[in-house]
Amino acid sequence: MPTERTMGADHIGEGGGSFEPQRPFNFVLVLPQDKIPSADKVELGVASFSVPNRNIQKITIPFLNEERHVAGGITFEDATLVVVDYVDPNVLANLEAWYDMVYDGGEDGDGGIGLARDYKADCDLKMFGPDSRDSYTRLWHLIGIWPTQLQHGEFSYAQRTETKQINCTFSVDRMYLKEETGSA
Repeated sequence: MPTERTMGADHIGEGGGSFEPQRPFNFVLVLPQDKIPSADKVELGVASFSVPNRNIQKITIPFLNEERHVAGGITFEDATLVVVDYVDPNVLANLEAWYDMVYDGGEDGDGGIGLARDYKADCDLKMFGPDSRDSYTRLWHLIGIWPTQLQHGEFSYAQRTETKQINCTFSVDRMYLKEETGSA
């Protein structure tokens, strides 16, 4: 008769190498170089990024006194990027340039909406293990992202131990887990 193996806390982060937790700070956001001037410098300012939630809408089919449900369309929620507002390099100016591709309301702008082909882009969110950027990677590919809201943050004399941050909300058309590597 085979012995039954029970799972317990001893399996978490064990010396044998299983159940290593993903850390929420082991990630890089790879932004589109063609949409954001000096995108690599903006990437260095990333404080946080929220992966959009995916929601499958359901179709309800009534029959007599019961209902059945099947999958309908899928929606992707917005993503939020929070960056440190560095003055050198000028992170705000780089995000504003992308935002201006969507709506050019600046001093010299005409107040018009841009073309989707000019402002929509793809980006990658790369997560990795705690030992190296090349171990246990997960790569989320986000398609058709573009800034819908740019919040410049607030100014406060009371916040003397914090950095000013910029919040940017993105619309996302679609996303998927592109690849996953590492040993399991």
